[in-house]
Amino acid sequence: RQLLRGGYAVVLYPELLRSRSRSFGSFVEAACAFVPEQELRIVPMALTGSDEAFPVHQHQLGPAPITLSAGEPIDVAPLGARSALGAAWHQIAELLPPEYQPVHGTPP
Repeated sequence: RQLLRGGYAVVLYPELLRSRSRSFGSFVEAACAFVPEQELRIVPMALTGSDEAFPVHQHQLGPAPITLSAGEPIDVAPLGARSALGAAWHQIAELLPPEYQPVHGTPP
């Protein structure tokens, strides 16, 4: 929060762990603690291919193609942290290829 107040961009990996199934998981509950309700924007980003570069059962990186896609920035203040994070989750899900899509019924 101190970095955000200082004007820095902060990268948050809200799922908190690597997926064993490739499916995009929930993150709103975990991320709410890190997103203060203030004048800031969330830029949703989808990273794919890192599961090939750093498989769950490996302890070091290897070569693999990686794609980073960015969504539209979301202003937190008018929505509140929970709703803004939910909107970010939905944007990320839309940016993902089919093999990374969340399992039907996964909450944000």
